[in-house]
Amino acid sequence: MAATRRLRLEQLQRLCDDGKRAELHSAIATYSTKELRTLCGGFGVPAQSKEYAAYQSKAGYSELLIKLLEARAARTGLTEFVPINATPSGRTRKTKNCTLRLINVIFSTEMGPFLADLMDDVSRRKRTVDGANPLWEKVRTEFLSSKAEYARIRYPDDPVFADFNLGLPVAHSGEKLHKMWAKLGLAYTSVYTQFSLERMSPKDWSVCAGRTDVYYLRRWLNDKPELLSTVCKPPRETDVGDEGERVMKSIKLAYDVLAVMPAADRGSEIEQTVRRRLNRCAKRLKTLEDEHDKR
Repeated sequence: MAATRRLRLEQLQRLCDDGKRAELHSAIATYSTKELRTLCGGFGVPAQSKEYAAYQSKAGYSELLIKLLEARAARTGLTEFVPINATPSGRTRKTKNCTLRLINVIFSTEMGPFLADLMDDVSRRKRTVDGANPLWEKVRTEFLSSKAEYARIRYPDDPVFADFNLGLPVAHSGEKLHKMWAKLGLAYTSVYTQFSLERMSPKDWSVCAGRTDVYYLRRWLNDKPELLSTVCKPPRETDVGDEGERVMKSIKLAYDVLAVMPAADRGSEIEQTVRRRLNRCAKRLKTLEDEHDKR
């Protein structure tokens, strides 16, 4: 059985590598649901697990198998770029892998020339005739591509990312990717002052509000601090020397984050982290004021 699966995968891989998409789809259509699931398993993918529940049908396994074949072709350099079609079933449920893949896309060489537009209100308000935002349609195109760099975990030796697989992009809309990035930015901003003021190690996962995506973003930005402005506005250098000024800015930032926090995040670990930080800053400000009064 293993030999049969290997032979079938080799035949399908050749069709994929040669760009024979019609022949590839025709060949895949001849297999049963069980056979397709077995072929997906040949890539080490636990196709029957909860993580892949959205794919558990003949159409779903067919789609998943094509993505796996294309991803392997991209990794081996046999194709420079293979676009992945939007899922015909409209499957757009977010997985734990989506935000990490989105971070890879946003900080990629391809998106480099567009990074300044992420924080630009004018660029974010632009719309095409069909109501889409050009910037986020560009992000979507990259997100759905099978470029190998988007599928790689940047820190493969970190056990926090051991169970992640970024090679299977979900067909999110540009608008949904924009919302995902905005929510990630909000979550990161809520703990940013803790990173900057307390000089926490970039590998300290405990200060990331239990969010693996926040931790991944934190490590990215530690390596490339020049990208911080695409996520949140860092404190000005003129503010660094005045602790009271920095603490007050932290308090204001915490209140700003709470004010715009989505209802879905109320009572979450993110909100609790912001409030803990707010309480610590308030106590520190009171201590500084008391010390000043004693002088």
